[in-house]
Amino acid sequence: LADTLNALGRSKEALELSNRGVEILSRTFGASHPRLIAPLANRAEILNRLGRYEEARRDAERAASVQRSEAGPDVNLIYALAPLGEAELGLGHPTRAIAPLRQALQLAEQASLADELPRVRFALARALWESGRDRKQARLLAAAAAAPAASAPAASTPTVLAEKLPGPAAAPGPSTAPAATAAAAPSVQQQAGAWLSQHGAPAAASAE
Repeated sequence: LADTLNALGRSKEALELSNRGVEILSRTFGASHPRLIAPLANRAEILNRLGRYEEARRDAERAASVQRSEAGPDVNLIYALAPLGEAELGLGHPTRAIAPLRQALQLAEQASLADELPRVRFALARALWESGRDRKQARLLAAAAAAPAASAPAASTPTVLAEKLPGPAAAPGPSTAPAATAAAAPSVQQQAGAWLSQHGAPAAASAE
């Protein structure tokens, strides 16, 4: 339910539910239990949307730390690394954002996670551009993020970690999702396209 509320722009309500879930799971299983990976990463997503980037970074780092201590597949790290990189961007630390976003992109490409690729590519494009590291690569990544996906709404679909990581991700709550009353946010493809219109598309000879 918290993910649905966040996707509808009702992030403050989503955060209240997410806080409740993290608190209950921490009290029940301990602060470093793997069942906390998904709710912590989800809460980082919500906090990023609210502009509370320092808190988002702490949750994402904690989720990544617990995930690395587990024997689960490395690909699950993407769900902590992506919001970590985005939090660093929000804090004005594009150079710090590069490493987690590069790793997240590598994992997403290796696992062919089409739903995650546009978002991670666009975040890494911004990090590279804002840090002044590699603006040519930034344009190429943004162009890839802006390209139409095989399944149209995939990149604008909220990340629901409970569907991707094992174990319960949140405390029990109302079973019915709220009606979609808020306008949908621009998709990653739309955001990347707008970014390219401001920063220039990659040269035709290089766009591959």
